[in-house]
Amino acid sequence: MADIPRLIVSAFSRDYAALARQTGRSIVFYAIAAVLLLTTYVTGLTALAIYLADIAGAPIALLSIAIGALAIALVIIAVAISTSRRERELRLLREQIAQEQALRPGNLANSLMGIVPVLTRGNPFASVLVAGLTAFAAGFAATSKRKKN
Repeated sequence: MADIPRLIVSAFSRDYAALARQTGRSIVFYAIAAVLLLTTYVTGLTALAIYLADIAGAPIALLSIAIGALAIALVIIAVAISTSRRERELRLLREQIAQEQALRPGNLANSLMGIVPVLTRGNPFASVLVAGLTAFAAGFAATSKRKKN
């Protein structure tokens, strides 16, 4: 509880203007790099097309470049789908673990915090309900500790 004032002071003491300038500068540099990489890619494809056109003719050269680009695109799509599926499985596993922890006997606040991701997924009313219950549990825990002392 003593760390909250420090966090608030830290948030207000940051220089957000400098952060915005740095972010804007990074965006400009990355945009320039992206344009240069795209130019390099197009130039390389053009050189490959000219080289293959001398060997096999223009239609075959263009067709082979298109087939190669299609194969690379399909591999990238497969990797993206696989990564997305794995992330979804990990998220469901984390939610399942949180639900199991919430069902264990123990602290009311910990139980509420364990079910927050499940209850609040896309439902603002559930978010408000969970926030209210968490505040109630925290207040209840604080008053019960005072009564024991």
